[in-house]
Formats: sequence, structure tokens, C-alpha cells
Amino acid sequence: MNLLPVPAIAQNYGDNGLAGSIMNVEPIGGIHSITVNYSTQYSSGTNPVVSYGSTLNYASTEQLPFSTSSTSYTINTANTTQFFRISCGNCKITVSSISVEYDSNISSYTPALINPTTISTRVNPTKYSGTLVAGSSQVTVPYKGGTKTFTYYTEEYVADHPECLEDAAMITPEDISAYVIAFGTWPANVQNVTSNSEVFGNLTRRLSPKYERTDGYAVSVPYSTGGYSKPVYYEIDIALVNSYSPSSRGVGRVVVWMYGFDDTGYDNSIVCTYTDDHYATFQEYANNGYFMPRFNGEQPMTAYSRVA
Repeated sequence: MNLLPVPAIAQNYGDNGLAGSIMNVEPIGGIHSITVNYSTQYSSGTNPVVSYGSTLNYASTEQLPFSTSSTSYTINTANTTQFFRISCGNCKITVSSISVEYDSNISSYTPALINPTTISTRVNPTKYSGTLVAGSSQVTVPYKGGTKTFTYYTEEYVADHPECLEDAAMITPEDISAYVIAFGTWPANVQNVTSNSEVFGNLTRRLSPKYERTDGYAVSVPYSTGGYSKPVYYEIDIALVNSYSPSSRGVGRVVVWMYGFDDTGYDNSIVCTYTDDHYATFQEYANNGYFMPRFNGEQPMTAYSRVA
């Protein structure tokens, strides 16, 4: 296997894509050594790196020495290691084999959850109380050092009052999260459709069906079931590229946890999390216009970040 650097140039059979790496995304319990047989294209520059640890945060890293001829390198790890990743430096690395020794009786994996109550920026949610009236019901919430007022709309109301369209269409992860938490329902442009609505056009954003699952990325958050057997959550699309459409969704999502989180400092209020890398990492909305630090979802943390 050839792992190519950035840019992965054509003479190395690359396509100018991301730097090459290989990793495990399912835990291997009790890894105590990793042996890599490889060679590097050059004998100097930025070394290839082996990252490893008990979670996908990879708490430890070790450089692979340069070698233009085939060589073997072994890393001994603590038996709490369950994940590893090999990444190339600024030159091509050819990996001929990877050997992992592990204790087969160690197989448990608990994702690293962040308790947001330890982060001072999180505030309690502001929620509307009373009967929702389109074009009239409003909530003013903390927002990026000030406040922002959101108005409840329906698609029918906007169709009759087209001057409200831009105010009614929520498209950023911050606005969508604030709106959903405030009103307990979706912005008018967020719909369970596969094509643009006649009212909102390219401001339409797709709403997923209802999910009731306890696997996948759900294990990465301390979800609450609200007293039922499973959590309930929805996904709302966030357009990260100009080519977005409800039928070509991309990788941005706000995930809405309808019963909130089962953790200290929470009640049953809705919690929203944002992912811009297709569930690899998440950030919780802090109820103040900002998202909190990333935590791992289904995959290793990526370098790309739309939200600071």
C-alpha cells in the first residue's frame, strides 16, 4: 500500500487529494505492540507517524524513521491501546505489512465523552412557552455576546408573506440549533423532502426521518431516552458547498436529540450537536450562538473545521 503526501502528485499515482493514512475504526482490545514493515521515498523531510491510544483521540504518537529500503519498526504500547493510525509525512511511504499483537480477552470500548457542564460557556436553553402562532411568536436568546430574536414561521405563512422568506429560512448550524431549541420544532425551510420546496427554493434543507437507535454515533453522546426504550433524534442538513441539494446532501448535519442528554446539568430540553465531517466528530450547541469543543464520533478527528 502506498500512502501519498499532500499534494498527492500525479507521478506518484495521486490525484492531489488528502495525505494518505491507514487506521482501524473498530476497536482492537488490548493492543500491546504494532509492527510496521515499510519503506520511504526519501531519507529526509517530515517523518511518517504512528498515532495510537485507548480512544480515537490518539493520546500517543511516534515517528517512523526514514528508510529508502524495506525495514521493520515495532512500537510497544500499553495494553489499554485500542486504536492506531499510520500517516505519511511529506513523502510517499510504502507499507508492505502491519502486524498488531493484542490480548483477545480485552474488547470493551467506551467512547470519550465530554461533559459540557465543565465548560463555562454553556448556558441553559431559552425556550418559548405558549401556543405557537406563525409570524407572531418570538424568542430572544443569547447569541455571540449579544442577543438574537427568532420568529416562528410555517411554510404556509411564508407563502402568503414572501417578504418574510429570508427571516424564516434557517441555514447556519447556529441559527438552526437556536431555533429548534427555542421553539421545539423545525424552521419552516427544514422539511422531510428530497427536492427543493416551491416556497424556499435553494434555501430548502432536508430533515431526516425519526431515528430511534442506540448504535452508530449515538454511543458517542450521553443521550437520554426520555423514559422510553431508546433515544429519539433527527438530522438536519447543513450545506457546506454550493452544490448542496436535498438529494445531494454532503457531510454537514445538525443532530437534534429530542430528550436531551442524561448528564449532570441537563433536564429533558432538546440538545443539538453539529458535525461537518459526516459523524466523525461533533460539537454541542452551547445555547449562546457558539459550539463547544469537538468530541469524537464514529471516526478519528479531522483537520477540517467550519466551526471554530
